[in-house]
Parts: sequence; C-alpha cells; structure tokens
Amino acid sequence: MMDRTCADCERLLLAYEQAVHCQRLIEHKSATETGLEVLVRKSSYRAEEARKAVEDHEATHMSIRARASGVA
Repeated sequence: MMDRTCADCERLLLAYEQAVHCQRLIEHKSATETGLEVLVRKSSYRAEEARKAVEDHEATHMSIRARASGVA
C-alpha cells in the first residue's frame, strides 16, 4: 500500500517505474540485435532491486499502521 504523502514512497516508485521502462526498452532492442545480453541482465537486476526497495518501504508503513491501530 503506497502512501502518496510519503516522499520516499514516491521516490522509490518512480525509480522502480524508470527501471522497468529501461528494462523493457533494452529487452525490445536485444530482440532485434545481438550482444546486448549483459545490458538485459543488468536492467533486469536493477528493476528487481527497485521493486524490492518499494516492497520493503511499503512494509515500514504497514508496520507503523499496525502499531498505531494496536494490532501486533
């Protein structure tokens, strides 16, 4: 659950969206050209790391909300 008032949420989500966009561009390009395997792997890794950062940050909001509502 993203908190649109949190600057970190916005920053991490933007980084994830940009990483996925780059990954798709490179994958499309590599489908038509050879020799781009390393770029495909790097862009895939960057997108996965960005996705993980978003999920990890979202978890901090969920734990804060749980503590605030008294749920353990």
